Amino acid sequence: MEPIRIYLIYGYRLLTEAVACCLEARPEVAVAGVTQDLGEALERLAELAVDVVLIDASVARRQAVAMVAELAEKRPRLRLLPLGLESDDEVLAFLEAGASGYLMRRASFDELLATVAAVHRGEPPCSPQVAASVCARIVELAQARESRRRQPKAALTPRELEILALVAEGLRNKEIAGRLNITLATVKNHVHNVLDKLQVRNRRQAVQWAFDNLRLGRSAFAY
Repeated sequence: MEPIRIYLIYGYRLLTEAVACCLEARPEVAVAGVTQDLGEALERLAELAVDVVLIDASVARRQAVAMVAELAEKRPRLRLLPLGLESDDEVLAFLEAGASGYLMRRASFDELLATVAAVHRGEPPCSPQVAASVCARIVELAQARESRRRQPKAALTPRELEILALVAEGLRNKEIAGRLNITLATVKNHVHNVLDKLQVRNRRQAVQWAFDNLRLGRSAFAY
């Protein structure tokens, strides 16, 4: 099998050279390049054939997270592996930024090689504790997305709420116009604004939103 081509982005030159030297002694990997600068890395990675990028996160973690996010956006096929992490929160931050895996600060060189091989196969290692944190984060994001979906882009005006209540009673646009003594065109415009603000596709979905959020009784619904 061909060796896994690795590119290193490290903060300390001495550490970079030491890691590169250790990697070059192993037949299963090959060092394609080394740098301490993100700009240089982006230029070089556009030219080189690279499988896995090792990113030292022990010097400036915030900068390293931003680096992972930018590389993940510009080079989505690369496997990005931050090194030197200390907590589950840091792991989640890097995974959300687009990292393919992670390596904790206490990891050995053999663990580094095993992790590189795993992410190269598309099998990011994940401890049970981190897996639980990831699942909890997924639930949190899903709940936030659902909350945003239900939240209107802007508050409904009193007139729009009035018209929505009449729609919930089962009245059609012409009947609403007669009830409120306004033109049919005005009713249509209000209904359109209600659908747009609630981010729903039709009157039935608007009525369901009203039932869920305005505490209307089921008897108010003619649908």
